[in-house]
Amino acid sequence: MGKKNRRRKNRRRRGGAGGPGGAGGESKGNEPSHAKSLVELILASDIGNISERVYSLLANPHTDVNKTCALKSLNATPLAAAIWNGRTEIVEQLLARPDIDVNKATTDDGTTALIKASQKGHTEIVSQLLAHPDIDVNKATTDDGTTALIMASKEFHTEIAGQLLARPDIDVNKANTDDGCTALIWASRRSVVEIVDRLLARPDIDVNKATTNDGSTALIWASRNGHTEIVGRLLARPDIDFNKGRTSDGCTALIMASQKGHTEIVGRLLARPDIDVNKAMTEDGSTALFMASWNGHIEIVGQLLARPDIDVNKAMTIDGSTALILASQKGHTEIADRLLARPDLDVNKATTSDGTTALIEASQIGHTEIADRLLARPDIDVNKAMTSDGFTALILASQIGQTEIVGRLLAHPDIDVNKAETDYGFTALFMASWNGHAEIVGRLQARPDIDVNKATYDGITALFMASENGQTEIVGRLLVHPDIDVNKARTSDGSTALIGASYCGRAEIVGRLVAHPDIDVNKARTTIDGSTALIGASQNGHTEIVDRLLAHPDIDVNKATTIDGFTPLIIASENGHTEIVAMITAHEKKARKKRRCVRCKKVSKEYLKVCELCRRPCCCDACHIGHLVNDCKHMNEETYKAVARMLFKRNKMLSCAVEDLGVADALRQSANTSAAEEEEDID
Repeated sequence: MGKKNRRRKNRRRRGGAGGPGGAGGESKGNEPSHAKSLVELILASDIGNISERVYSLLANPHTDVNKTCALKSLNATPLAAAIWNGRTEIVEQLLARPDIDVNKATTDDGTTALIKASQKGHTEIVSQLLAHPDIDVNKATTDDGTTALIMASKEFHTEIAGQLLARPDIDVNKANTDDGCTALIWASRRSVVEIVDRLLARPDIDVNKATTNDGSTALIWASRNGHTEIVGRLLARPDIDFNKGRTSDGCTALIMASQKGHTEIVGRLLARPDIDVNKAMTEDGSTALFMASWNGHIEIVGQLLARPDIDVNKAMTIDGSTALILASQKGHTEIADRLLARPDLDVNKATTSDGTTALIEASQIGHTEIADRLLARPDIDVNKAMTSDGFTALILASQIGQTEIVGRLLAHPDIDVNKAETDYGFTALFMASWNGHAEIVGRLQARPDIDVNKATYDGITALFMASENGQTEIVGRLLVHPDIDVNKARTSDGSTALIGASYCGRAEIVGRLVAHPDIDVNKARTTIDGSTALIGASQNGHTEIVDRLLAHPDIDVNKATTIDGFTPLIIASENGHTEIVAMITAHEKKARKKRRCVRCKKVSKEYLKVCELCRRPCCCDACHIGHLVNDCKHMNEETYKAVARMLFKRNKMLSCAVEDLGVADALRQSANTSAAEEEEDID
């Protein structure tokens, strides 16, 4: 027991880790080390109130002043802690220690005391550190390679940068390891003019050194960020390479300044006689003129066009766009004016990707003023088409609905209003009809040279497309055109506008179509199944359309499909459209009632007027509703012959259901009549 107490007493005398004079080695167990205690005390101390314990620990030769510890998210040595808090007097005492490692870095990112002091802007501490004989002025962080000089330049600490640059062993061109930024690049990037001046005063400065991530130089960064004063200083260097492009995309200082709209910087760069004004980016071939035109920098475009060596027609390598095409696409009217004023401008030059011209771009987007200026050019090719699909400015404007542009294009004397694109044969009229642009359709069909019936490669006309798509107003406009072919059929299946509208349920359009005097209400699809408009409407249950079709005097309710012989009545029944079944049945009953009254009227010597004729059908259609020849009360030998000739000529049939042998004899005799004998018409 006495022995144990003596050991405790001796340990207290020697000064344990917790005692006021504790300067023994490292603590055992969970007791804090001297270094940790020292870092804690330095961080906790206020300016002008440094505890006696700090001085005691610093004076103790056994205190490990280089040991790092993690405290308050700071992995630091006592020296780093003192710098963090700006404790100059503590730094002085630590630097006076012969065992101090002035270059020791934190374990997390490799920051040294000098780097930390340069970051925090502690000028006096930097002086103290630089005075130490062992200081490594170029030591960099391990995470990104930042040196003290880079840090000072980055953080705007001009005086510290000056102190560092005064060192003969400073590596002024040392760069970050992560992106290759040097002190000069950082200072130029952030417009720290004084530091740039100090760096440029160094004879060993590499003014053209570029970053490793994209190849940006100090000049490119200054031009990008609009730092005119720094650009001026860099351009004053005889060794500056102002045409140097970024390694990532080839962007030069001039291209960058033109893109960003830095007019004064562009002016300074263009003042250099050996500037390459046409140098293009390697990524897409963009030049300074492209960038300025695309972004609407009018004054810069003017500066560039004033250069005698500017190539105004140079195209981008990625798609062949020119400055004029880009300005037309973006709607930069004043820039287009400046470009069009150039005598060497090729107004019809097109992109290599799809053959788009400036006029096509302006037309499809709706830049009316630019379109006007382009159309005023005597050398404009108003019908030039895209190479990808043959679309012209007129076709695109008609498709999109650019009414004003269409009007201007139609006013051009060379416009080809019927030109079709190459993929499907779409014309401007077709596109306007398809997309519902009624006013454009009106303007197009007002042209005397319009081909209103021009069809696509599979035979679809503007009328067909408008009818199927339900464009009622456009159908109305097309139907009033004197040349309209209302029965023109699609070549792929023989569908007409009426069939398409009937199948799709466009009742109002069907009404307009059947009201046209030339309509063939019974025309059938030729290549699929022989369906008529009535069959299509009956199949799909379009009651109103069936009603409109049945009201037409020429409707044939019994016309059947060619594929299976189904009539509208059968098809309506199969599909359960009871109302349509009733409508067709009622129509048939009404027609039969009319046919009970026989009216045969002799109109001249050898002609018969056959009308509303039969009591029962004949096996051949002597007339369109059937006629039992021997029922005629005015028959004589001559009229028999006339009817026989009509039957033979039109039907090539002789098997007529007749009861009178005299009629049969007449038919047989007529069959042997000379082909030269004139045919008698029954109207």
